[in-house]
Formats: sequence, structure tokens, C-alpha cells
Amino acid sequence: MKRKNALIAAFSAFCVLTSCQSSPKEAVYSRPMEEFGRGKLTVAYANYGNTNFGYDVMLSEITSTYRNLKITAQPYASLDEFLTEVSTQLNAGKGSDLFLQNMGSPFSFQKMARNGTYVDLTPYLEADSRFTASAYDGLSAGQIDGKQYLLPISLGSHAFYTTEEKLKELNLTLSDFDSPENIIAALEKAADYAEENDGQLILPMISRDDLGSFWLDVFNLPVLDFEKKEVLLDKELYKRLADLGRRIWPDFREACQNYFELFTDSAELESRFFVLTNDDKSAAGYYQYSTRMEALGQTAVRIPAPSYQDNSKAAGFLDFYAAVNSHSKDPLLAYETARILMDYPWEFLENYIFDYSVPAHLENYRRELMRLNSGLEILLDNDRIKLKAPADVRDQVVNTAADTKVVDINFIMIFNEIMGSYIKCETDDFEACWENLINRLTLYLTE
Repeated sequence: MKRKNALIAAFSAFCVLTSCQSSPKEAVYSRPMEEFGRGKLTVAYANYGNTNFGYDVMLSEITSTYRNLKITAQPYASLDEFLTEVSTQLNAGKGSDLFLQNMGSPFSFQKMARNGTYVDLTPYLEADSRFTASAYDGLSAGQIDGKQYLLPISLGSHAFYTTEEKLKELNLTLSDFDSPENIIAALEKAADYAEENDGQLILPMISRDDLGSFWLDVFNLPVLDFEKKEVLLDKELYKRLADLGRRIWPDFREACQNYFELFTDSAELESRFFVLTNDDKSAAGYYQYSTRMEALGQTAVRIPAPSYQDNSKAAGFLDFYAAVNSHSKDPLLAYETARILMDYPWEFLENYIFDYSVPAHLENYRRELMRLNSGLEILLDNDRIKLKAPADVRDQVVNTAADTKVVDINFIMIFNEIMGSYIKCETDDFEACWENLINRLTLYLTE
């Protein structure tokens, strides 16, 4: 309660009075309060039964500041419940004004935007004097044909961590990791070496063990063209990824079940040639890895996962985002509320509330990264040690452009159902699995 009261007091002191010129949020909340933040709004989201979920916390903070904004939260305990209830409401021409979603959303962004369920927010953005596109990351992920349907709140990116010593042992250099194709070739080579020397290849610093689809996200591989109703995925490339998955599946699956414990184990980190993470944009994972490797006499190396679309950019994804329901009676208020969430100053929160991701608002992101750099500690050999935060790595993380996408959990489930049997070595018939996969994806495009 003390923490809550302190947060409210701090938040209100900086926000309620627009004349408070010294506030770091003054530039963010530059539109006069009386122009927005008034009215009643319903907001739907899945909080997985956790009342301290990120959206629960943020909505509570917002309504404590914007006293004239009455939000009726409609949290759902699971994604299945969210899908069932919200779909029923939408079919009746109803539903919450605002949808808050994450990378596990059961709603297809492409389908929801194209069928008119999501409001085209482009006119609102064009009329918003507070909005400058260059101030945010991930906007393009929520666009179709230049129209903005999703507003990014937080995002993440993928990367591989290793050490100079391990690269030398594998006879690899950083130039071997400058494209998805080269990374796949390097991992295949490393897998050969690991098998010959009874080693372990990858520690996934992530709970996803769905190797049927995971590589699609690691490299942002093109899969479907919703406009042309075509499957774009390159068969030969996917076959290589599936075969790599077969080789590492048992160990990868086991590691996913205990990924956090393994990542905090120095001996475990030393035994793996690579760590694969999806929280690279926060850099916290790399700082912890590099600190532990330094204690073991090794020099850490960070390798952002390059996007298949553009090798100069890192593969990224929208983690949390907002969409306005076309059935809303007050879409402007829904838009304004989403904008507050986009601009939310995360430094007013005691802890990270969104796992794996950072604010889409670039200035908030930079401030949050500096806060993390100055405050993180780890328990290493029973002693608390401050994480080392190299300035060059911090600058790399901030300045590396990301090719950000919206994860489509629907075709991910198709991949895992069909290709999972091949990757788990339950069948050796890739051709049959591939044919089944193409048929299912084609049906998904047209249904």
C-alpha cells in the first residue's frame, strides 16, 4: 500500500498540474488535460488471472491521475476466454472500446484490420499535436498499406549471446552471423561440433519450446501474404531450420522448462555455446551474461538476430499493443487512452511490468535503459554484484534499428501442430508435413 500511495503521489504531482514545467513528463503530456482523459471507457485484455499484470497496474495508475476518466476494465483469465467472450461480443456488434493485447493474442491483426473490426487510427494521429512518428519504435508493425491500426506500447527483440572464446573454439567469427542464412549455417556447424564433443548448443532464455515456429520469429521470416492470399515461406530455408530443430529439440525443450534457473547458473552458461533470448532490447540479459562470463575469464559477445527482410535491422516484435474497436461509441477517447499508455513514463514503476520488452516511446526507453544500467544487481557466488553495463553495448541496443512485427499466434499453432511431429522425430516424412502445412496455411488465409 505504501508503494502504491507513493506511486500515485509521484505520478499525480508530475501529471495533474500542466503548469509543472520541471516535470520530465511535461513534454509527453503537452496537450491540455481538459482536451482528453474525460469520459467512460471499457477496456478488454487477458491478464492470465494475475491482478498485478502490466495492464492492471497501468490502468490503475492512469485512472488515479486522470480523475475524469472512468475505465471499466474487463480482464480475462486466459487467452481462450478472451477470444471466446470478445468474439461473441463482436459478432453482436458490441465489445469493449479498447483492446489491449500482447504477443500471444488470438486475434489475427491482419484479419481484424482488413475486416473493419479495428479502427484506422491514421486520422487521429494526423490530428494529434503530441504525436511525432519518429518518437516511437514499432509503429510500422501496426500498419497495413500505410494505415495505422495498432499502437505499440512495448516491444522486444531477439539476440544470441556467446563469448570470444567459444567462437574461437567453433572456428567462427562475428562475420558468420551477419544474416539469417549465415547464422543458420553457423548453428549447423556448431551443432556438428557439439555432437562430436558431447556439448550443448543453445540455452533458450525464454519459455517458448515451440521450435516448429520459433525460428520464424527469431528472424522475422516472411510467412503469409494476406493481400495476395499466398504462402511466402521458403521451403528449403524452413527445412534447414526444422532439421536444426530436430537436432536440438530434447535439450532445448528441457532447458525451456527451467530457463530462468539455468540462466542464473554460471556452470550451465559456460556449458552452452549460445544463449538465445527475446529480451535483448532491455540489455539486462546481456549484462548478466557478460558479468558471469567475465567472472569465468571469458569475454561476452552480443549478436543481434538480423531480420530476414533487412539484415541491417534486428528482428523484433510488438509485445504489448492497443487497438480500437470499430463498435466503440467513443473511439476518440479509446484512442486517447491508448496514447496515454504509449507515453507512459515507466520510471515511475518500481519494477519491470512487461517481461521481455521495453517502451515503444523512445525517450521513455532511453530513460528506462539508463535506470536499469544504474540499478541492477545479480547474486553471483553468494555475493551481490553490480551488473556491468558497457556504454558501447547500451548504445548499440538503443541505436540498432528493429524490423518489428506482430506475432500471429494462429499460424504459430498450425506450425507447431503439423511440423512439431517432424521436429520431435515422431515422423521422418518432411514432404508430407510440408504439404499438410501449406494446405492448412492456405485455408487460414481464406477462411
